[in-house]
Amino acid sequence: MTEPTVLVVDDEVDILELVSFHLERAGFNVLQAKDGETALSILWDENIDLVVLDLMLPGINGLEVLKNLRENKRTESLPVILVTAKTTEVDRIVGFDLGTDDYVCKPFSVKELIARVKALLKRSGSYGGENTFNAQGFSVNFTNHKIFVDMKPVEFSPKEFAILEYLYRNRNAVIGRDQILDKVWGMDTSVDDRVVDVNITRIREKMGVAKKIIRTVKGYGYIFDPDALNKD
Repeated sequence: MTEPTVLVVDDEVDILELVSFHLERAGFNVLQAKDGETALSILWDENIDLVVLDLMLPGINGLEVLKNLRENKRTESLPVILVTAKTTEVDRIVGFDLGTDDYVCKPFSVKELIARVKALLKRSGSYGGENTFNAQGFSVNFTNHKIFVDMKPVEFSPKEFAILEYLYRNRNAVIGRDQILDKVWGMDTSVDDRVVDVNITRIREKMGVAKKIIRTVKGYGYIFDPDALNKD
C-alpha cells in the first residue's frame, strides 16, 4: 500500500533533508520545497496529504503560505504542522489563528515530528484506514490514490482525482460546475467552466462500465450516483 504524501517546506537544506529522510524511512512519500512559492506550486499540482511547513521562509513566508491554504477551498482542510525557531506565545497564537493543526519548535525531535504527522493523518482519515469505493470493476482508494478498472491500474491526473473525490464526498448531491471550479482550481480564476466538462469526460473514459456513476444533471452540473449502475 502506498502511504500518504507529505510536503516538507524548509529553506535550511540540512533540516529539509533530515526530515525528508526520516519520513521516507517511516514509509511516507515525500516532496520538498525550499521556499513558499515553490510550496504553493507543488500544492497546486500534486495530491498532498500533509504539509510540514517552516515559518521563516524567503519570499512568501510560512504564515502567508498557511493563509493561502486556508483561503482556498481545495486545501482549507489540509493538515499543516508549522515548524519554527520562534517560541513566543504570540507566534504560537498567530499560527493557530491562521489555521495550523500543530506546532513544533526548533530544535525538535524527528521521532516526535513523525509521531505528530501520523496522528494528524489518522485524524484526517488519510492514514491507517480504508477509504475506498468499489463498483462494477472500478475501485478507488482515496487514501493512497490508487485506482483500478477490471483489476488493472489506471492513472488519474491530480485534478481528475480531486474532482472524483469531491463528487464522491458529496455523493447523491448535484454539484455545479462553479462549485467544482472553486474547490479544485480555487486560486486560478482564469479557468473557464468548460474545463470541468473536459475533465469529467476524461474521468468517465477511464472508469469503464462504472462511468454511469457520474451523471450529468442538465442545466445544473454533475452528481455521483452509486445507484446509477442499477438503473436502465
